[in-house]
Amino acid sequence: MRYILVSVLLGVCLIPLISHSAEDQILIDPLKYSSLEQALSIWTPVMGKDAISLLGVEQNGLRMKDISGDTYEANNTHKAVFLRKPRFKEPYFIEVMVSEFNPPERYGQAGLVAWKDQDHYIRATMGFNPAGVECLGEFGGQTSSRGVLSIFPEKNPRTMVLRMEVLERSVRAAFSFDRTVWFAQGGFTLPGENKTGEYFEGYGIMGVAGGASGVPLFSNWTEGPLSSYHDDEFEGNDLSPSWRIGQANSGWGRDKTRIQLKNGMLFLHPFPGSDIYLGNENYPYISQPAPAENKWEMEIAFREFDPLAAGRFNKAGLVLWQDSRHFLSVSLVADEEGDRMYCEALSPGDRKHIFGVVRGGFRPREKTHAFFRLKRLAPDKYEANLSYDYREWLLLGEFHNPLYEPELRLFASGDIFIQYPQEYDFSPCFDYIRQVPEPKDAE
Repeated sequence: MRYILVSVLLGVCLIPLISHSAEDQILIDPLKYSSLEQALSIWTPVMGKDAISLLGVEQNGLRMKDISGDTYEANNTHKAVFLRKPRFKEPYFIEVMVSEFNPPERYGQAGLVAWKDQDHYIRATMGFNPAGVECLGEFGGQTSSRGVLSIFPEKNPRTMVLRMEVLERSVRAAFSFDRTVWFAQGGFTLPGENKTGEYFEGYGIMGVAGGASGVPLFSNWTEGPLSSYHDDEFEGNDLSPSWRIGQANSGWGRDKTRIQLKNGMLFLHPFPGSDIYLGNENYPYISQPAPAENKWEMEIAFREFDPLAAGRFNKAGLVLWQDSRHFLSVSLVADEEGDRMYCEALSPGDRKHIFGVVRGGFRPREKTHAFFRLKRLAPDKYEANLSYDYREWLLLGEFHNPLYEPELRLFASGDIFIQYPQEYDFSPCFDYIRQVPEPKDAE
């Protein structure tokens, strides 16, 4: 039996100044420079020469000496923004470690930024007082954010790794304490037909809304290509490298999350109180990029989904997640109040129905196999189907939602009143996920 828990402290290893392996296509810069001049050969201060004095070269990385000022709508008094050019083409990821950051100011924050100018950027930051994280986008001087999320149960200062995933039209953000489990901060799709490779001037580190005390240390800058989608039968003892373990909140309940691979099955045991609904994303998952083709069809299978397990409105299924405002979720639901189970499809961002909800496939609450088929008809058009016996298929609906380059998540959640009851044992079992081949006579 193998469990993956989410409480491992990140270890630090010594690595060369810059390493770039052609074999694994990963670039690592520990940010340990011999002089400020060497650092400035890579990092460009956005606010010009006057900002150079804010960057300090230390034995363990780059220190921002002062993060006062801010860039937020009409407030543009920021100073500490430093950029570099990426080494990869989309899709790729960027990561940086932030440590020793303990801002006394309420909104003091530091982290990663994708930067065009002071009115057009995406930032993924940590810090704050009390401790929290945020993913914020500003476009045309108008900001959007999921809000500053508290870090449960952590406090400052705490070492974190911040991550941005840069795709052709969007940027996603996450953080981790151990580079094993990643907590989603949010994401944004660029307005109009803009492409990230043309839109942003560069990517880098920033600090804002703080001061000159408790300032952050940056180290271990890492870049690499994103993995691509792969079918999975969940054989063996380890998840395939294409998957990442994640959770859609700031860490509450992570000590109760378990992931188990056993007998060719994937078991997801969520924490009590987790849920996914309109405006509410609070659940554990494993994720990988969805297929890149404009048209595809995929199938997932459950074995012995148990709607009688303790908990109210337990759910399990898949999510296509584009950004903080656009996703498509298809899941089995145990409805305790009605003594029944059903399939629920959610589509926030749907152009026809801003908050689309569809329920179907009602049946008594009893253990069952189940199969989903999700079809991409176009990057903004999807179809979902359900079967309990693999013979009769129920059309759940057609969803118009601009999911141009989504992340695919297999998830489980359980909404109950009592936190951490001993009898909570909901662990839905996924048999496989795979693409359905096109008919041979298809054009």
